[in-house]
Amino acid sequence: ASPGYYRVDLDRDGIRTELTATTRTGFVRLTYPATDLARVLVQTGLSATGAFDGSLEIVAPDRIRGTFTAGGFSNADSRFQMHFVIAFDRPFTGFGTWLGGELTADSTTATGTRAGGYVTFDTSSNPVVQMKLGVSFVSVANAEANLDAENPDWDFDAVRAAAASQW
Repeated sequence: ASPGYYRVDLDRDGIRTELTATTRTGFVRLTYPATDLARVLVQTGLSATGAFDGSLEIVAPDRIRGTFTAGGFSNADSRFQMHFVIAFDRPFTGFGTWLGGELTADSTTATGTRAGGYVTFDTSSNPVVQMKLGVSFVSVANAEANLDAENPDWDFDAVRAAAASQW
């Protein structure tokens, strides 16, 4: 870790995860082993502070949006809605959602407690999958606007350098 950058290697699965950010966006670079089943899970109805209502919608072959409940840190009662949009640098090869313990392949929406979704990529010839996340307290449209304004390109290293410079 360093200012504006964090990396963790998931040795058991052979996945490298790198993170950087702007003020209202996150940028993730995932490096997978060669496989046709590299997955990214997005859980909107469960967090470190409990199970809450969330929603997720797969809106394009490379885009997800939704809302989740945040807060409750240090046993505080305050909770608030966060809205997000996630863009990937390439189309998914598969997708689905879950609600509670029910998994539904090819489903594009999930809403409720313990809701979430997954997308799959083929990393046989290109092991790197990049994803950018925009967030907003106001709306999904504002999350999209934050992503477009703060992180319009697919240059992880430039965003990392800008984050380090701001620190």
